[in-house]
Amino acid sequence: MAAAISILCLGLGLAAAATAVMLADATVVRPYGIRGAHNLVVLWETNLDRPRDMIEVSWPTFEDWTQRATSFESLAAFGSSHWPGIARIGDESVTISPRGVSQQFFRTLGQTPIIGREFAAEDADATSVAPVILSHAFWIARFAGRPDVIGRSFFIDNEEHRVVGVMPPGFAFPDAPDVWISVDRVMRNIAIANKFTPGQMRGFGVLEVVGRLKPGADRGQTIAD
Repeated sequence: MAAAISILCLGLGLAAAATAVMLADATVVRPYGIRGAHNLVVLWETNLDRPRDMIEVSWPTFEDWTQRATSFESLAAFGSSHWPGIARIGDESVTISPRGVSQQFFRTLGQTPIIGREFAAEDADATSVAPVILSHAFWIARFAGRPDVIGRSFFIDNEEHRVVGVMPPGFAFPDAPDVWISVDRVMRNIAIANKFTPGQMRGFGVLEVVGRLKPGADRGQTIAD
């Protein structure tokens, strides 16, 4: 995987870009258990030479938006693609659908875990055990809905993960994953493993971004931001 990422990054160019903003479609996100969709916006980059393009966002750009934009209560990023993983729970191996999301992801989408916690800043530390948050369906199916699942470890693709939270029933964004993992940690590990320069990371667009507007903020203010 690391080699594939390196090859992909070498083919990416840095073009003059602008930020585009669109209100989230409440009818699209409603089935995923998202609250307060009326003040959610979707953000992406667009090439100034091809303004219709929707360019996925890099981690450094997302961090810039998070630190500098003033129109949002919070911003969240999630991986724009996903692939099956193998979870080893005890003596059993099962194919799962994981999704990498940022620290503020659940809060931005109006949800909190029913037990445990959300991701925290320290979860990006590559020296600690990787955190994982379970969907309600996965918790019931694989851990019998036991509340003592918090702190339990299992392996995803040969990396140990420790359960830190369980989400409520009905929350399934994006694309109904079984578990959510820390994209903050994933991005940091990709940069370290591939020895990417800051410029290479900024050209490595693999994220989608959603933001929750502050009361009174509008699309025009957000673009100006």
